[in-house]
Amino acid sequence: EEEFGSRDLFARRSPSRRQVARLASLGSRPGPWLHGLGSTMAKLFLGGVSPNTQKEDLEAHFGQYGTITDSVVMFKDGRHRGFGFVTFAEDEAADAVLAEPQVIHERVIDVKRAVPGNEAPPPKYISGAGGGGFAGGGGGFAGGGGGFAG
Repeated sequence: EEEFGSRDLFARRSPSRRQVARLASLGSRPGPWLHGLGSTMAKLFLGGVSPNTQKEDLEAHFGQYGTITDSVVMFKDGRHRGFGFVTFAEDEAADAVLAEPQVIHERVIDVKRAVPGNEAPPPKYISGAGGGGFAGGGGGFAGGGGGFAG
């Protein structure tokens, strides 16, 4: 029978859903480290956020839909990353947000249900970005003309 020692449970930031289900089947009482695990359904990803948007702006805007338990605008090395998250106490509030376009600082925000980092799809790369190369970027060898006209 599979065991979950404290080392296994705390090796990650939070246990996987499989571990939680296994613990429940073993009759273990969830500890405080499980707090908020079920709230991922009310957590929303906010993409395309303006660099002018701050945490207080998210709370003011999304607070009209329901009780906010957490909000964050993501920064890395002091630079705004253009996305954030908002978590509601009620799943109905998240549903209401998803039901209509959201505009903050004159910018339409891409709102989606948040997924755990290990389940998130890889970032999308824009096709053709970066240029260069031999087959279509400027200055390549394919059909460049300028040969000998003898």
